[in-house]
Amino acid sequence: MKFGKVLTQSIELSSSEYERSWVNYKQLKRIIKDCAQIPKHDKLIKEKLVEVAKMNADNESIRESANEMNFFRTLRADMAKIADFFVKTQKRYGDLLQHLEEHWKQHQEAKEPNQTTKTEIMGACVALFKEMLLLENFALINFSGISKILKKHDKWTGYNTRTKFVEQVLNKQPFATYSQLLTMIHRVETIFMDATGSTIAQHDDSTGPQERTLELQLGYTMLALSQDEAPPAVAPPVASPATKAAERSKVSLHAVHALRDESFSFKKTEESLSPTNSASNSNSDEDDDTSSLASDASKRPKRKRQEAPPTPSSPSPTRQKMSFANILN
Repeated sequence: MKFGKVLTQSIELSSSEYERSWVNYKQLKRIIKDCAQIPKHDKLIKEKLVEVAKMNADNESIRESANEMNFFRTLRADMAKIADFFVKTQKRYGDLLQHLEEHWKQHQEAKEPNQTTKTEIMGACVALFKEMLLLENFALINFSGISKILKKHDKWTGYNTRTKFVEQVLNKQPFATYSQLLTMIHRVETIFMDATGSTIAQHDDSTGPQERTLELQLGYTMLALSQDEAPPAVAPPVASPATKAAERSKVSLHAVHALRDESFSFKKTEESLSPTNSASNSNSDEDDDTSSLASDASKRPKRKRQEAPPTPSSPSPTRQKMSFANILN
């Protein structure tokens, strides 16, 4: 499956709170066309690639391009919003996990354990587990998207920025390595195993769709109530918890697992790229990129938008000059 399709599926399966925090892959591709000096409505073609690659053989010439500055500023802004959302959401899920562990401990210590409470805790485990997998998928797909867009940038501009940028900037982002989130996922599974004697995946396979939906609704409601109990600074209240629970429970755990596996394979591919083979591997998603660039304008709603100020033909000595080293800092 091509990256653009997996990105679209990820956005569709995730909640609306994720909406503004994804890497803006299409916008960055449009900026690459400006960097490569390709007319807006033209496709990226190999003949143009060779021409631009020869012209930009020296990385230091990047400082003369206002479009290059725009590309890396936009890329860094995307990384900042991704990192901010990931850290805040991981913190919120950590607080919910703590509430869940407290509920489970109280249930275990009760003289007469309530079966309804146990069902709610099981449902909350499944619901939180699913949300954490979606957050992991968010990290995977954004890491892959940034790596891919850098690879595409280098292919069509002739510069060699991806290797150093990934190593010195991208790999240091909180969504690049997320051991804390993986530990939280394991803790949720442990509670569920203690309660049922089976893994969440095994349980999901053994229950019917109606039972699964009801259990998830109870779980999401319990998580929403836990959020309402927490201080506003830690987790803001959730509006209409019952409605939100019904909507979120429609996303199957199987679909989330399948999506996460696709995204993980993309990240593994990006991590395995070396400076010598990154250019050759960049052809793998070329058909997807050229077609989406050509059709992007027709798919967007026809609305008046504010045009960016015209780019000056020559760089300003104070603002527009930028060395390759500055990009990495």
